[in-house]
Amino acid sequence: MRKGLFILWVFVVASCGAPTSNNIANHTGKSIILADSAQLTQVLASKLLNQYLQMKTVLPILKDSATLRQLASEMILLTDSLHTAAAQLPEPLQDSVSSIAQAISDELTGLQAETDAHEIRMAFQLTGLEIFQLLKWVEYRRVSVYKLRDENSLYGRGAEWLDIVRNSQNPYENKPGTRPCELIDSIKVQ
Repeated sequence: MRKGLFILWVFVVASCGAPTSNNIANHTGKSIILADSAQLTQVLASKLLNQYLQMKTVLPILKDSATLRQLASEMILLTDSLHTAAAQLPEPLQDSVSSIAQAISDELTGLQAETDAHEIRMAFQLTGLEIFQLLKWVEYRRVSVYKLRDENSLYGRGAEWLDIVRNSQNPYENKPGTRPCELIDSIKVQ
């Protein structure tokens, strides 16, 4: 009888302890995706790139700051999920992905707080460079990604951005196609 009650108790405890959700809360209390495999990093990296490309379309006008900040908020949630997903990756990739996810989140948090157009553009540029490094580390192969540069943007200091189109419009300029951009790196679909 005791043995039967013990076995029943073990089954009850095991069934109550099983997680029923694929989400967990981060330090801010917002829900993030629980990492269940290294494949999740590919999905999150893809969503992060998609959000970045949406932000790129809003950047030249900078009049729609609410959309820009909303996209940054969504990207921060993705980086929090990516940070959690990195736990499933092998060392040292785990630390690299985790640290770059934190760096992207920090840059986006700064972008949300900025009101100066030049600083917003600089934060966008750094976010893109960090996303490109992340895509390289997770061996992203869903679509080709190009890193482009215009030497004359951002007050003649040069600016870089990412796109999935090789002949991309410069997001730092209001007039499309005014200057040619240079392809400096890419991640090609194999």
